[in-house]
Parts: sequence; structure tokens; C-alpha cells
Amino acid sequence: MCREDAAFRTEVARLVEDKGRDAGAVGICGSSSAQLKVVYAIIARWNRRNLSQALPLFSKLTLWSYVRELQGRSVDVRCNRVEVREE
Repeated sequence: MCREDAAFRTEVARLVEDKGRDAGAVGICGSSSAQLKVVYAIIARWNRRNLSQALPLFSKLTLWSYVRELQGRSVDVRCNRVEVREE
């Protein structure tokens, strides 16, 4: 994952520092994260199933982990269902 890659974090920190606070990138890591919204689009053959029924176990665990992490940073997180159409 990118957040666990030290080289990635170092490069992001350098870019944020180069751009300065006026670039808006600080809002991702800083105090204005409450203004952010993340929407996960889940593509599946829903067939009247809910999210818990449609996703495999490890997909549910991964999604749950990221939702909790983002909510802990005051980010508004949503999940939208996208139906797969048969042709």
C-alpha cells in the first residue's frame, strides 16, 4: 500500500512542501479533511443482495479497514452500488 511505502511518503512530503499550503494538498493530510468525501463504487451482480452478501470476506475486511481509517480522519465515506448489466 502506498501509505506504507517510505519512499512514497517521502516524495509526497517533498511535493507538499514544494507546493506550499496554498496548493490545497495540505487539506488531504491537515485539518480540513472534514471537507473531503470518498465514495467507493462497488461493481457487482447485486441480485437483491446487500453489500455484506455481495462482497467476498477479504474484500469486506479491506473495505471496512479503509472506511474506519478515513472516518478516523473525519472524512465522509460512502459506498455506492453499481449494477453489472447482462447483454
